[in-house]
Amino acid sequence: MKRFLINTLLVAIGVCLVDVAAGFALDYLWTAIPNTQDIGKARYAREQVNTDIVIVGSSRAAHHYDAKRMADSLKTTVYNVGLDGCFFLDNMCVMHTLLQRYAPRTILLEIAQNALTCESVEHLEGLYLYYWKDDYTKQIIDREEGWSSRFKLCSNLYRYNANSFKTIGYGIRGLMQGQAGDPLNGYVPNEYVKKRKELVLKEVGSGKSKLSTWKSSLLDDMLAEASRRGVKVIVITSPVFNAPKEIVYEPAEEIARLCREHGFEYWDYSSEGSFLEHPEWFSDNTHLNRIGAERYTDIILDRLGKGE
Repeated sequence: MKRFLINTLLVAIGVCLVDVAAGFALDYLWTAIPNTQDIGKARYAREQVNTDIVIVGSSRAAHHYDAKRMADSLKTTVYNVGLDGCFFLDNMCVMHTLLQRYAPRTILLEIAQNALTCESVEHLEGLYLYYWKDDYTKQIIDREEGWSSRFKLCSNLYRYNANSFKTIGYGIRGLMQGQAGDPLNGYVPNEYVKKRKELVLKEVGSGKSKLSTWKSSLLDDMLAEASRRGVKVIVITSPVFNAPKEIVYEPAEEIARLCREHGFEYWDYSSEGSFLEHPEWFSDNTHLNRIGAERYTDIILDRLGKGE
């Protein structure tokens, strides 16, 4: 029995040492990942971006806003930190970090109309690395995943679990090649123009989606913080190839209400007629392709140039 306990203790110590060593190695590689790679872009958004205009959002932000074109047209600095799979809660964490670190002139927050619904489920694995580094992120994860996360995320390997292979591969590449500049300022063109099948307008939004008061409070607090810091926030829903809704359901109305309350604007292009007439501008029902992004960026530039 005594031998068993000693062996168990030794195994536990060994596991802890491996976890600590792996954590140090992965942390080192993490800092070397170029910001042109997805997980490197997530770190860049939190720790380094310092442009006058910042575009925040999911893959729809990454694919829909040509930041380089915007920078050239507006004669200012613009960066697109939109990232695939990073939705409302992830975006709130990014905005919180941005506002704590510096005050950009303008933040364009790409948001889905259903972002504030109770039904929208978000995967937060990409936030695990910041669980012990950022109290705001920690509170988000605890609220969504429960207190069990506190114990699981004590493990370095668990925190890197979803991104461990990417961290190793991209980190080694970054160490060998160095940090190269991003010629497109974070914009990721969607080159998929030819569709496998003809896009069909989808009926979405029954008008019965339940508003999440917690998510609403997060957006409320974030807009209030931006206002205090003198940062202009424009909340935007870019085009989708879905049938126009006859009923504007409660969560979408809440987005507009919060923007008005804090003196900001909500630009809703979700059912923009000119885009519904051009399915060839989409790669699927929710993402514009490169051609569509060019048209859409022109619309945004026109409004920004007019100072709306």
